[in-house]
Formats: sequence, C-alpha cells, structure tokens
Amino acid sequence: MQSEFRCFLILTVLWQTNSQ
Repeated sequence: MQSEFRCFLILTVLWQTNSQ
C-alpha cells in the first residue's frame, strides 16, 4: 500500500516537473 502511494507521488511530481 505504501509503495503504491509513493509511486503515485513520484509520478505526480515528475508530471508537474515535465509540465513546467
């Protein structure tokens, strides 16, 4: 469960960084 949350968080951060 924690691993999934971490993966999702990293993905979101990466997405935001790519968007910028």
